Amino acid sequence: MPSEAKWKSLALAFAVLFLLSAIWGYARVPSGSMVVPEEEYTILKSSISALQKENDKLKIELAQIKKELEQVRKEKGKTVGDFTYTGEELCTSDGKPVVYFFGTSWCPHCRWEKPIIKQVASEFSNSIDFRFYELDLQSAPEEDMKVFRKFSPNGAVPTLVFGCSYYRVGSGENFGEEAEAEALRALLCKITQSKAEVCKKYAGIIAGIP
Repeated sequence: MPSEAKWKSLALAFAVLFLLSAIWGYARVPSGSMVVPEEEYTILKSSISALQKENDKLKIELAQIKKELEQVRKEKGKTVGDFTYTGEELCTSDGKPVVYFFGTSWCPHCRWEKPIIKQVASEFSNSIDFRFYELDLQSAPEEDMKVFRKFSPNGAVPTLVFGCSYYRVGSGENFGEEAEAEALRALLCKITQSKAEVCKKYAGIIAGIP
């Protein structure tokens, strides 16, 4: 639907330009040449006005389509780094968003993710409560295990939960280390209201996160 509206808008724009060009050409005819009769000029002017109104209407429709698509995107919940936006209230501890990593020592995807999430989390150590669990080596408090079971009901690892507002089951290996780190930083900036200095670099990404 957005594509059809786009082409319709372009067609109308070309029509307006053609009519304007015709009027301009008539207005510049040399002395002694045929000029546009007043009645025809009025019709052309009326046609342009109608086309402009239709174009304005299409602009409004396109804006509404964009709004609807954005809503669909939010409802689907996917955002940077393939994280899911939950829409839930931020979960905090002592005023700091709680960030979870649930994995195991034997899971290869967890081993890939482990150094990246630890490094990025350390950059926000003053503004988040980072809880790192390797479930085969340590027991997580029941309160935190409830979080794990909620966001990973099948018990899959790694599972990352950022302030209960964003979560992802699985690593970011498909994105590569650099892109994964950027996605994690952007999400941490989002839940910490961009308090860290590094957040200035990711302002554009953060703006697109619901």
